[in-house]
Amino acid sequence: MGPIIMGIVAAVVVWGGLLASIVWLMRRPERDDYPPGGVDDERDDADIIERDT
Repeated sequence: MGPIIMGIVAAVVVWGGLLASIVWLMRRPERDDYPPGGVDDERDDADIIERDT
C-alpha cells in the first residue's frame, strides 16, 4: 500500500508542476525586463566572435 501512495504522490507532484508551468507561461509568455540590444542591434563594435574549429 505504501509504494502505491508514494507513486500517486509523485505523479501529482510531476503533473501539478507541469500544469503550473503551463499556466505561468500562458499568463506571462515573455519577459518584460530584457536588456538593451538584440537581434536587430546595428552596432559596429560588437561583431560575432569568429573562431577556427
